[in-house]
Amino acid sequence: MPRYRAAVYSVEYNANFPLNLSVTCADDPQAHWLGDRVYGASLRALSTVAREHGYSLVAVEPGLDAFFVRDDLLDDGSGVLAPPLDHWRPVTLLRVHPPVLDRRRMELMLDYDVWRATAGDSAAARRAAAAPCRRHLRDGAWSYWLARTARRISARLGSFAARLYTTS
Repeated sequence: MPRYRAAVYSVEYNANFPLNLSVTCADDPQAHWLGDRVYGASLRALSTVAREHGYSLVAVEPGLDAFFVRDDLLDDGSGVLAPPLDHWRPVTLLRVHPPVLDRRRMELMLDYDVWRATAGDSAAARRAAAAPCRRHLRDGAWSYWLARTARRISARLGSFAARLYTTS
């Protein structure tokens, strides 16, 4: 059976990171997405992996998916296969999901460039990703927590007031 290589593939990217960061989630079967900003990989990390396998980034649905096409299908003889990575800067640093409230979750993130350069040293890659993750995954965490807490208190007070009103 011949080896199959997809012509096109799409993958969700983590739009919370700027284009200059190559960050990805560690391969941890115990980790699950909790609706926050800890998930997937940055656009730069995905683009690096794609290039390593002969694919180029050709389109992005902002905050959602990146689309890659096999390089041999893009070659029109011009020498330019796809827009440069910097072309996609406007689709990064988007706040699609709520900030991370549990700081320990950020330990799931790795700097992919460091991971590659150190032959898979996950500890070094985690250390390298720590500061960018604090900045981009927790941005707005305090105000988000306050707003969420205020909504919960308001809902509880509202239901308490409703019970008082109906029983009197």
